[in-house]
Amino acid sequence: MDESRTVSERQDILCAGRSPTVEEPRTIEFKATEGRTAILPCRVRDLGQHKVVWADTFTTTLTFKDRRVIDDDRFSVDTNFKNKWDLRIEKVKLSDSGGYICSVNTEPPIKHTVQLTVVVPPRITRPSHDKEINVPEFDKAELTCEAEGKPKPNISWTRQSHVETQAGSQNIVIGTGETLIIHNASRECAGVYYCEADNGVLPSARRTFDVKVQFPPQIHLANKRLGQVLGKDTVLECIISGQPTSQVYWVFEGRQLDKATYERKKYQLCLSVSPMTLCYGVDLSSFSLGGSISTKIDDVSEKGR
Repeated sequence: MDESRTVSERQDILCAGRSPTVEEPRTIEFKATEGRTAILPCRVRDLGQHKVVWADTFTTTLTFKDRRVIDDDRFSVDTNFKNKWDLRIEKVKLSDSGGYICSVNTEPPIKHTVQLTVVVPPRITRPSHDKEINVPEFDKAELTCEAEGKPKPNISWTRQSHVETQAGSQNIVIGTGETLIIHNASRECAGVYYCEADNGVLPSARRTFDVKVQFPPQIHLANKRLGQVLGKDTVLECIISGQPTSQVYWVFEGRQLDKATYERKKYQLCLSVSPMTLCYGVDLSSFSLGGSISTKIDDVSEKGR
């Protein structure tokens, strides 16, 4: 050997004689969300004149050096032409899940396998036309929520709470599984229910159900008998509950108080829903003493004299 060679030249000769090695990553299992980009690492030391090849476990060659071999342009090599030879897969599909082999064409070849798992956020598959559930009082109501995803989502049910805390209203967890059954539905069971599908992949999925418990209309009069000075205004109030909302009207001495009467400003209607309150401001000069007014809902009525 020529003694005139520098130390750096001798080091280059020694390096050229080394065999390539593939560094083991900290993990060999990688996850990617469907539709996003997956990068599978491969680090090669002392590559020299050897070539890096990526293939799948079906021995289909995907890339050779820095070039893509297959027609699928989602695949490419992310390289710095030194030690980094990562496989990049854009817009990953569920079918991309599986093993991928990074190999160097030594004799025998050096191989390193990494596993890709494509995960899919949950999606609720039940048609949306059943979001409103109408059930007669004391009947059974079934709320169904079907979901898909990878891994398989878990489904939980909550009910909207009207109890306010410092953190706001809190929903109450009431069950799990695809179907929530409400037995002997009472009017207190009416409200907003949520099913939520979650498999650890964001975002989770939620569907809202509005449960309406149907029951016959009922009338409650705050006062059945009122007294007032002639010519003064007073308020006749009735509280109405029922589902669905019924047609409500007032009757005075067998005569329905119609819209025309209202437009002459003798009566003022106040309406609020759940429970429904109807009130009329009445000019008592319009009525004879001892008159009666009835409130009617369909064929249900209650009188106050």
